[in-house]
Amino acid sequence: MATNSAESSSDLERAREVSRRLRPGGATAPPSAVTTGPLPTRLGFSAERARALAGGTAPMAAAPHAAAPIPAAPPAPPNPSAELPVAAARPSAPPARPTIPEPPADASWESLLVWCRSALAAEGAFVIDGRGLLVSNSGKLTDDDAQAMGARLVMTVDQADEMERGAQVRTLTLDLSTRCLTGVRLQLASGARLTVGVLSLRPLTLSAGALVRRAFASKLAEG
Repeated sequence: MATNSAESSSDLERAREVSRRLRPGGATAPPSAVTTGPLPTRLGFSAERARALAGGTAPMAAAPHAAAPIPAAPPAPPNPSAELPVAAARPSAPPARPTIPEPPADASWESLLVWCRSALAAEGAFVIDGRGLLVSNSGKLTDDDAQAMGARLVMTVDQADEMERGAQVRTLTLDLSTRCLTGVRLQLASGARLTVGVLSLRPLTLSAGALVRRAFASKLAEG
């Protein structure tokens, strides 16, 4: 029995209509929604797009790239023309030493020793002869101490003369534990020798030795 193609096509359309009615909700899709052409062989949906189509949410926007840190500017070179700090004020100069008065003329041995102590800031001064005997003493030393110290000072000066091969030593300073003992050699007109011993905190300078000789110049002419 031959089949009528028109009836078959009509039956196929009715079957499709029934199938559409049997879907949930009973709604029928508009004819325009039915795809009549061939289906694509590959879908190009991304994961974000698939989630958006399934849940009705918009695709998440990509997080912006973190801004690269701006490198710190190198330190500026020193400016030579910049104002320099004001230097600290220099300490004032030490006060000038008071002028030393001239030694008294035709004074006694004791007066000259007092003058030497005042001019040289010494705590003691004495005169000893070539035999180690005390001539005069002034200051904190007792006569016995000045005698013992003076005798040893004369012996030390004589030994220094020998080290100088017989030449006369004019000034000799001994550095003691807390004080200095300076011996200044004096030559009398008669040829005898005297030694002035000066006990002070600091050794005497060469100019101080010359000052002592000038003070005793009148006595040297007498002897």
